[in-house]
Amino acid sequence: MEEVEAKLADGSVLIDLRPPLAFARGHIEGSINLQFNQADFADRAEMVLPADISVIICADADATVRLGAEILSAAGLGVEGFLGGGLSEWVRAGRACTSTPVISVDDLNASNGEFQVIDARESYEYRFGHIAGARLLSSMEAWNRVAEIPVAGRYAVVCGTQVRSSLVASILRRAGRDALLVRGGMAGWLERGFPVEREG
Repeated sequence: MEEVEAKLADGSVLIDLRPPLAFARGHIEGSINLQFNQADFADRAEMVLPADISVIICADADATVRLGAEILSAAGLGVEGFLGGGLSEWVRAGRACTSTPVISVDDLNASNGEFQVIDARESYEYRFGHIAGARLLSSMEAWNRVAEIPVAGRYAVVCGTQVRSSLVASILRRAGRDALLVRGGMAGWLERGFPVEREG
């Protein structure tokens, strides 16, 4: 535990492999949510994370942590270690954690412009249909472009479901932005018949 704290204090980034809503309920401050899926985990990590960072891995099961660490190491990322026992062990040891606020698509639709919507999908998805006024910040560009997002403001982050939006929201929050996760994503938005804008 102390070793993980020291590495995080020294600049390592904690990568939390849990599903988005579990991550939102509680996580270590500054951690990045990259949900584990063995089939494409290495590819997604390479696309969304810079190659020069050092990472610590966290998940509910130590077997998932070890497999995730092996995959990221093989992909060339600098894996410094993992948090044994996951977040529950962290909390049991008396360490603090934080959470990401979550709102529904219904609440977002009724918010009357309270939030700047951040769309974490790819540009072709955005062009096909997005929430009016949404700003595109794809998951693959978020790490390098987060400085473009003003510190002042409240940001509701959406993607197709929640996987990419949780990743982008965690990057925004790590950078000091007030970012919320939209539960249900564009799939839920479209199911409700809420309006979208299209380009081209």
